[in-house]
Amino acid sequence: LPLLCSFIASTSLAAACGGPSGPKTTQEVGDKVLAALVAKDWTALKGLYVTPDVIKSACAAMPAEKLADIDKEFAEEAQEAEEKFKKCLDIDWTGAKITGVSGGEAKKPVEGCDKLVQSSDIELKVEVGAKKYEVKVNDPALLDGHYTLIEGIRCKAPELSCDDIYDNMVKLVSVAAEAKEGEKDMFSGKADKKAEFGKMCGEMRGNAIFATILTCVGDAKSYAEMKACEDKAKTADEKDLAAPADKPAAP
Repeated sequence: LPLLCSFIASTSLAAACGGPSGPKTTQEVGDKVLAALVAKDWTALKGLYVTPDVIKSACAAMPAEKLADIDKEFAEEAQEAEEKFKKCLDIDWTGAKITGVSGGEAKKPVEGCDKLVQSSDIELKVEVGAKKYEVKVNDPALLDGHYTLIEGIRCKAPELSCDDIYDNMVKLVSVAAEAKEGEKDMFSGKADKKAEFGKMCGEMRGNAIFATILTCVGDAKSYAEMKACEDKAKTADEKDLAAPADKPAAP
């Protein structure tokens, strides 16, 4: 986290209720973040973010030009924090529980604002049934000893092993009435078949499209979802290729 005077224009700050009434421990931060994810409630998470008024009140010694830009910057950046939250909702958090919390160590007061102290990321280990996920609260800060969010949160599932992916395919193919005999033989669960897939899987992970397909297959809940993974990956790749290239730098 850069000094407050420089990060306002470059980070995702949400214009919402926040300030010294926020959580005092990283566990409390984690509990509130997870509760918002389970409830799919952006408003609940938004309440943990620092606001322009709080910054102006606590950081009166900041350069005048920065103070004058705070409202504008917050309005421009707030949407990004909400989008990051919505992206986390691609995961079904029903029944989730926190198994570990780390980070959140106080660093040093922000220049021009002694009441606001920089903090390291807060990282949450979360289990949903048998699956494990990671939720990172990026660069929170401590305001009078209470945590307040500055940037958006990020959620991800640890990479599935090739064995896990194969086992999921075996399970889905074995119960699918529409699966062909060749597929059932290919994913029979036999040790030699599993070893053969494991070798191929390891090599395929070096390719972005194949890596996306493998992740999709490992997460699939039905045979139909598994069969749609290749088309889904191709569509995403074609979308990336169709995106306009960056404007070349001037000579």
